[in-house]
Amino acid sequence: MQLKNRGFTLLELMVGIVIMGIISSIAMMNFGTMLEGDRAQNFVTEFTKNLKFARAKASSVDEIVIVCPLNSSNTCDTDWISNQVVVFVDNNNDGKRDASEKILRTMDKLHSTDKFLHTSGSGAISYNGQGRIAGAHTFVYCPNGKADNNAVFEITASGKTWNAGRSSAACTS
Repeated sequence: MQLKNRGFTLLELMVGIVIMGIISSIAMMNFGTMLEGDRAQNFVTEFTKNLKFARAKASSVDEIVIVCPLNSSNTCDTDWISNQVVVFVDNNNDGKRDASEKILRTMDKLHSTDKFLHTSGSGAISYNGQGRIAGAHTFVYCPNGKADNNAVFEITASGKTWNAGRSSAACTS
């Protein structure tokens, strides 16, 4: 009686496993970079949606709408990383959120290793009743604090947002 070969030899199996390991390690190196770029674009998209919402709200109710990082004392801060970014109608135009002023939207805090730099403009973004702001603002978001997959976006004085995409902007404050 003759035996038929079924399956793989141990050598063939080991060669196959080594080839799969090499291919997957190459794919994993590129996968991390891709995830950083996606995280940057997702953050910029969410932030831009909140800015567009604030502009539309200001125009529709003809009141001041503020987008800012809110600190523990309910005042707008300049720390866009540690504080939660909120959108609210500033009824009395004092630049801080009072108990009677309802928060319209919030954003999750950033990942602990990410950087979010406000490179031009200062403080809160305050939309007037025409949907305009006092001056232009530029932001750079750097996943893991590196400029490799950063995302840059601007807000013009007319209140429009512009996604500049990746750039050579540094991620140092």
